[in-house]
Amino acid sequence: MKRALLSGWHTCGSDASYNPVYQDVCVPRPAGRTPVLRHLLQGQAGYISPVKKQEFPFLISLMESIRVDPVHPLGRSQGTLNRYKNIDTYLLANTRSQYFLMSVSIVIVLILSLSIALFLAFRLFHAAQPYALIFNQNGEYRKIDLKIADTPKKRAYGLMHQKDLSENAGMLFVFSKPGKHTFWMKDTLIPLDMIILSPELQIVDIKTNLTPQSKEIIISHEISAYVIEVNGGYCDRNRIAIGDPVSLHLTRTLQ
Repeated sequence: MKRALLSGWHTCGSDASYNPVYQDVCVPRPAGRTPVLRHLLQGQAGYISPVKKQEFPFLISLMESIRVDPVHPLGRSQGTLNRYKNIDTYLLANTRSQYFLMSVSIVIVLILSLSIALFLAFRLFHAAQPYALIFNQNGEYRKIDLKIADTPKKRAYGLMHQKDLSENAGMLFVFSKPGKHTFWMKDTLIPLDMIILSPELQIVDIKTNLTPQSKEIIISHEISAYVIEVNGGYCDRNRIAIGDPVSLHLTRTLQ
Protein backbone atom coordinates (compact mmCIF):
# COMPACT_ATOMS: atom_id res chain seq x y z
CA MET A 1 0.00 0.00 0.00
CA LYS A 2 1.62 3.28 -1.13
CA ARG A 3 1.90 6.36 1.05
CA ALA A 4 3.13 9.85 0.08
CA LEU A 5 4.00 12.95 2.13
CA LEU A 6 2.14 16.07 1.01
CA SER A 7 2.57 19.37 2.92
CA GLY A 8 2.74 17.66 6.27
CA TRP A 9 -0.19 15.33 5.55
CA HIS A 10 -0.21 11.57 4.86
CA THR A 11 -2.32 10.12 2.09
CA CYS A 12 -2.98 6.48 1.38
CA GLY A 13 -3.88 4.69 -1.79
CA SER A 14 -7.08 5.22 -3.65
CA ASP A 15 -8.80 2.51 -1.69
CA ALA A 16 -7.43 3.26 1.82
CA SER A 17 -6.93 6.11 4.26
CA TYR A 18 -4.62 6.86 7.17
CA ASN A 19 -6.06 6.48 10.71
CA PRO A 20 -4.56 9.04 13.17
CA VAL A 21 -5.54 6.98 16.19
CA TYR A 22 -3.32 4.11 15.12
CA GLN A 23 -0.96 6.43 13.14
CA ASP A 24 0.75 3.87 10.87
CA VAL A 25 -2.30 1.86 9.84
CA CYS A 26 -4.13 2.55 6.60
CA VAL A 27 -7.75 1.52 6.65
CA PRO A 28 -10.19 1.15 3.74
CA ARG A 29 -11.58 4.48 2.64
CA PRO A 30 -15.34 4.91 3.10
CA ALA A 31 -17.35 4.94 -0.10
CA GLY A 32 -17.64 8.40 -1.62
CA ARG A 33 -15.77 11.56 -0.66
CA THR A 34 -17.24 12.13 2.79
CA PRO A 35 -16.04 15.24 4.67
CA VAL A 36 -12.98 14.66 6.82
CA LEU A 37 -14.52 15.90 10.08
CA ARG A 38 -17.48 13.53 9.91
CA HIS A 39 -15.18 10.54 9.45
CA LEU A 40 -12.98 11.80 12.23
CA LEU A 41 -16.07 11.64 14.43
CA GLN A 42 -16.74 8.15 13.09
CA GLY A 43 -13.28 6.96 14.09
CA GLN A 44 -11.70 7.15 10.60
CA ALA A 45 -9.66 9.89 9.00
CA GLY A 46 -11.35 10.19 5.62
CA TYR A 47 -8.95 10.62 2.71
CA ILE A 48 -6.40 12.90 4.51
CA SER A 49 -5.30 13.04 8.12
CA PRO A 50 -2.57 14.58 10.34
CA VAL A 51 0.88 13.08 10.37
CA LYS A 52 0.94 13.06 14.15
CA LYS A 53 -2.10 13.15 16.35
CA GLN A 54 -0.27 15.42 18.86
CA GLU A 55 -0.50 18.24 16.30
CA PHE A 56 -4.32 18.19 16.44
CA PRO A 57 -5.22 17.44 20.06
CA PHE A 58 -8.66 19.01 19.76
CA LEU A 59 -9.81 16.74 16.94
CA ILE A 60 -8.31 13.67 18.58
CA SER A 61 -9.94 14.43 21.95
CA LEU A 62 -13.21 15.12 20.14
CA MET A 63 -12.99 11.75 18.41
CA GLU A 64 -12.25 9.97 21.66
CA SER A 65 -14.99 11.78 23.60
CA ILE A 66 -17.78 11.12 21.06
CA ARG A 67 -18.29 7.38 20.65
CA VAL A 68 -20.38 6.52 17.61
CA ASP A 69 -21.12 3.56 15.41
CA PRO A 70 -19.02 3.89 12.20
CA VAL A 71 -21.88 2.43 10.17
CA HIS A 72 -24.59 4.52 11.84
CA PRO A 73 -22.82 7.64 13.16
CA LEU A 74 -24.51 9.22 16.15
CA GLY A 75 -27.39 6.78 15.79
CA ARG A 76 -28.43 7.98 12.30
CA SER A 77 -27.53 6.37 8.97
CA GLN A 78 -26.76 9.77 7.38
CA GLY A 79 -24.95 11.24 10.40
CA THR A 80 -26.15 13.89 12.81
CA LEU A 81 -23.56 16.37 11.56
CA ASN A 82 -25.39 16.62 8.25
CA ARG A 83 -28.02 18.70 10.06
CA TYR A 84 -25.50 21.30 11.27
CA LYS A 85 -23.42 23.80 9.34
CA ASN A 86 -20.33 23.52 11.54
CA ILE A 87 -18.95 21.77 14.59
CA ASP A 88 -19.71 24.75 16.89
CA THR A 89 -23.41 24.50 16.06
CA TYR A 90 -23.26 20.75 16.60
CA LEU A 91 -21.58 21.08 20.00
CA LEU A 92 -23.95 23.87 21.07
CA ALA A 93 -26.99 21.77 20.16
CA ASN A 94 -25.65 18.80 22.07
CA THR A 95 -24.83 20.99 25.09
CA ARG A 96 -28.38 22.35 25.12
CA SER A 97 -29.74 18.83 24.88
CA GLN A 98 -27.58 17.73 27.81
CA TYR A 99 -28.69 20.73 29.90
CA PHE A 100 -32.34 19.98 29.09
CA LEU A 101 -32.00 16.34 30.13
CA MET A 102 -30.15 17.38 33.28
CA SER A 103 -32.87 19.92 34.14
CA VAL A 104 -35.63 17.33 33.64
CA SER A 105 -33.74 14.86 35.84
CA ILE A 106 -33.31 17.45 38.59
CA VAL A 107 -37.03 18.34 38.48
CA ILE A 108 -38.01 14.66 38.71
CA VAL A 109 -35.66 14.10 41.65
CA LEU A 110 -37.03 17.18 43.44
CA ILE A 111 -40.63 16.08 42.91
CA LEU A 112 -39.89 12.59 44.21
CA SER A 113 -37.99 13.97 47.21
CA LEU A 114 -40.82 16.37 48.06
CA SER A 115 -43.41 13.59 47.76
CA ILE A 116 -41.42 11.33 50.09
CA ALA A 117 -40.91 14.18 52.58
CA LEU A 118 -44.64 15.01 52.63
CA PHE A 119 -45.54 11.35 53.08
CA LEU A 120 -43.11 10.94 55.98
CA ALA A 121 -44.32 14.20 57.57
CA PHE A 122 -47.94 13.01 57.30
CA ARG A 123 -47.07 9.67 58.91
CA LEU A 124 -45.02 11.37 61.61
CA PHE A 125 -47.81 13.84 62.42
CA HIS A 126 -50.37 11.10 62.88
CA ALA A 127 -47.95 8.89 64.78
CA ALA A 128 -47.08 11.82 67.07
CA GLN A 129 -50.71 12.66 67.98
CA PRO A 130 -51.27 11.60 71.62
CA TYR A 131 -54.52 9.84 72.43
CA ALA A 132 -56.35 7.96 75.17
CA LEU A 133 -58.47 4.82 74.99
CA ILE A 134 -61.28 4.51 77.53
CA PHE A 135 -62.84 1.04 77.94
CA ASN A 136 -66.40 1.01 79.27
CA GLN A 137 -68.32 -1.73 81.08
CA ASN A 138 -69.77 -3.07 77.81
CA GLY A 139 -66.32 -3.92 76.43
CA GLU A 140 -66.39 -0.96 74.05
CA TYR A 141 -63.71 1.69 73.90
CA ARG A 142 -63.58 5.33 72.92
CA LYS A 143 -60.56 7.06 71.45
CA ILE A 144 -59.87 10.66 72.49
CA ASP A 145 -57.24 12.75 70.69
CA LEU A 146 -55.34 14.73 73.29
CA LYS A 147 -53.58 18.00 73.80
CA ILE A 148 -51.09 17.78 76.65
CA ALA A 149 -50.94 20.20 79.61
CA ASP A 150 -47.92 19.06 81.60
CA THR A 151 -46.49 22.35 82.92
CA PRO A 152 -47.97 24.75 85.52
CA LYS A 153 -48.58 27.40 82.83
CA LYS A 154 -50.35 24.98 80.48
CA ARG A 155 -52.45 23.53 83.29
CA ALA A 156 -53.49 27.01 84.47
CA TYR A 157 -54.60 28.01 80.96
CA GLY A 158 -56.24 24.70 80.03
CA LEU A 159 -59.08 25.13 77.52
CA MET A 160 -59.73 28.79 78.31
CA HIS A 161 -61.10 30.93 75.45
CA GLN A 162 -61.60 27.90 73.20
CA LYS A 163 -64.89 28.30 71.36
CA ASP A 164 -65.41 24.67 70.40
CA LEU A 165 -63.97 21.21 70.83
CA SER A 166 -64.24 18.20 68.53
CA GLU A 167 -66.41 15.36 69.83
CA ASN A 168 -63.49 12.96 70.22
CA ALA A 169 -60.91 15.50 71.35
CA GLY A 170 -59.82 16.65 74.77
CA MET A 171 -56.99 17.86 76.99
CA LEU A 172 -54.90 15.71 79.31
CA PHE A 173 -53.68 17.39 82.50
CA VAL A 174 -50.55 15.70 83.84
CA PHE A 175 -49.43 16.35 87.42
CA SER A 176 -45.91 15.80 88.71
CA LYS A 177 -47.26 14.32 91.94
CA PRO A 178 -50.53 12.49 92.66
CA GLY A 179 -52.93 14.44 94.87
CA LYS A 180 -56.37 16.03 95.21
CA HIS A 181 -56.17 18.68 92.51
CA THR A 182 -58.55 21.62 92.02
CA PHE A 183 -60.01 23.25 88.90
CA TRP A 184 -62.36 26.02 87.87
CA MET A 185 -64.15 27.12 84.70
CA LYS A 186 -63.08 30.77 84.61
CA ASP A 187 -62.80 32.05 81.00
CA THR A 188 -63.83 28.63 79.69
CA LEU A 189 -66.47 29.18 77.00
CA ILE A 190 -67.86 25.65 76.55
CA PRO A 191 -69.32 23.10 79.02
CA LEU A 192 -66.93 20.29 79.95
CA ASP A 193 -66.75 16.84 81.52
CA MET A 194 -63.73 16.06 83.70
CA ILE A 195 -62.50 12.46 83.82
CA ILE A 196 -60.25 12.05 86.85
CA LEU A 197 -57.69 9.23 86.75
CA SER A 198 -55.66 7.50 89.43
CA PRO A 199 -51.89 6.91 89.00
CA GLU A 200 -52.89 3.40 87.84
CA LEU A 201 -54.98 4.92 85.01
CA GLN A 202 -58.39 4.02 86.36
CA ILE A 203 -61.31 6.45 86.47
CA VAL A 204 -61.85 7.44 90.12
CA ASP A 205 -64.21 10.41 89.64
CA ILE A 206 -66.19 12.18 86.93
CA LYS A 207 -67.46 15.77 86.89
CA THR A 208 -70.10 16.29 84.22
CA ASN A 209 -71.52 19.31 82.38
CA LEU A 210 -69.48 21.92 84.22
CA THR A 211 -70.85 25.43 83.74
CA PRO A 212 -68.84 27.72 81.41
CA GLN A 213 -67.08 30.71 83.05
CA SER A 214 -68.05 29.61 86.54
CA LYS A 215 -65.62 30.58 89.30
CA GLU A 216 -66.71 27.73 91.52
CA ILE A 217 -63.78 25.62 92.73
CA ILE A 218 -63.96 22.02 91.54
CA ILE A 219 -62.13 19.45 93.63
CA SER A 220 -61.88 15.69 93.48
CA HIS A 221 -61.90 13.82 96.78
CA GLU A 222 -59.86 10.99 95.24
CA ILE A 223 -56.12 10.89 94.66
CA SER A 224 -55.41 11.54 91.01
CA ALA A 225 -52.41 11.92 88.70
CA TYR A 226 -54.23 12.76 85.47
CA VAL A 227 -57.41 14.55 84.39
CA ILE A 228 -58.98 14.47 80.93
CA GLU A 229 -61.29 17.32 79.92
CA VAL A 230 -63.81 16.59 77.14
CA ASN A 231 -67.04 18.09 75.82
CA GLY A 232 -69.89 18.35 78.29
CA GLY A 233 -72.08 15.22 78.26
CA TYR A 234 -69.40 13.07 76.60
CA CYS A 235 -69.30 10.53 79.44
CA ASP A 236 -73.08 10.04 79.42
CA ARG A 237 -73.21 9.69 75.64
CA ASN A 238 -70.49 7.04 75.64
CA ARG A 239 -71.46 5.24 78.88
CA ILE A 240 -68.17 6.04 80.59
CA ALA A 241 -68.26 5.43 84.35
CA ILE A 242 -66.11 5.35 87.48
CA GLY A 243 -63.94 2.23 87.52
CA ASP A 244 -63.35 2.12 83.75
CA PRO A 245 -59.71 1.56 82.77
CA VAL A 246 -57.88 4.02 80.55
CA SER A 247 -54.88 3.54 78.26
CA LEU A 248 -52.71 6.57 77.45
CA HIS A 249 -50.66 6.63 74.25
CA LEU A 250 -48.20 9.50 74.40
CA THR A 251 -45.17 10.31 72.27
CA ARG A 252 -42.74 11.48 74.94
CA THR A 253 -41.97 11.12 78.59
CA LEU A 254 -44.35 13.14 80.72
CA GLN A 255 -42.81 15.80 82.97
